[in-house]
Amino acid sequence: MKDPIFICGHRKSGTTMFHNLFDGHNELLVYPSDLNLLYAYFPVYLSDNYSDNERLERLDIVLFKDLEFQLKNENLSNAINIQSFRELFFESLENSDLCDMKIIITKLMEAFSKVMDKPNRIPVIKETSIEIYSNEIFNWFPNAKFLHLVRDPRDNYAALKSGVKKYYSKMGEDEKQTLASLIYRTRFGLEMGLANINKYGKEKYIFVNFTQLVNNIDAEIKEIIKFLGISFKDSLLVPTRLGNEIKGNNFDGNKFNTVTNKNIGRWSERISEEEAKVIEFHLGELMKQFEFDLKFDYNDSAIIAAEFYKWQNYKYFFSDRFLSL
Repeated sequence: MKDPIFICGHRKSGTTMFHNLFDGHNELLVYPSDLNLLYAYFPVYLSDNYSDNERLERLDIVLFKDLEFQLKNENLSNAINIQSFRELFFESLENSDLCDMKIIITKLMEAFSKVMDKPNRIPVIKETSIEIYSNEIFNWFPNAKFLHLVRDPRDNYAALKSGVKKYYSKMGEDEKQTLASLIYRTRFGLEMGLANINKYGKEKYIFVNFTQLVNNIDAEIKEIIKFLGISFKDSLLVPTRLGNEIKGNNFDGNKFNTVTNKNIGRWSERISEEEAKVIEFHLGELMKQFEFDLKFDYNDSAIIAAEFYKWQNYKYFFSDRFLSL
């Protein structure tokens, strides 16, 4: 397998659209969904708590059943023979491989290459927040490259908030929990990305600003292909999935099949002032570092952040020792 490209960033930061821009390029092999493995299999299923049969069953669920479900929802079931893909993968896998992530990822991409009849291409793999696993990934694939997509956290939260009732609430997540998650994961992800560049260098790891990408896609793509060492193709300007035109995946129900800046800077219409202040208080310094302008006074934001902490503390950290008296 050729040295892979990994796409990472916070959930709903635009990683799916960004990932799909590479789908039509004839030098690339773009895996058609989130890899899932690095949060739904690794590292938990590598422990002694699971048998080989349980690991095999888990791989089938997170790789193939999930992909079947996604493609069915997008009317793309005929774009790939999932059963052949599944068989090629599992036939190549030994039980001794089930705790070796390099082998699992390599054999998955080799099976995908065969079923799609796209040999000798550079794998492109997306999974949200895998900047956190960069040390492991570079150990598995020392010459891998990372594209870390960064979005204004207020716009990012607006995208997440729009999906709370329709999607995230079904997983037990409300708006405050979504906001708390965004603050923690965004800071962790960006700090980790900065550490990755410091450790591995800009030859292997770069940030891509979502705002700049959608506002000036031609120029941004040309910089990205220099980093990747691939040629420019017009297909890089239009997102597709398994060669098929697709619609955007936002929760507002808006349908679009091109790169759009429709929701750039619209956080002020989509989230409350209080929510924006909490985000700016916690992430303001990082936001300025990534050229996202702050709107609110720091001291005013601190007052609102303190109110949010009261909920957060009781929700996650407070242990009521008084009940035992």
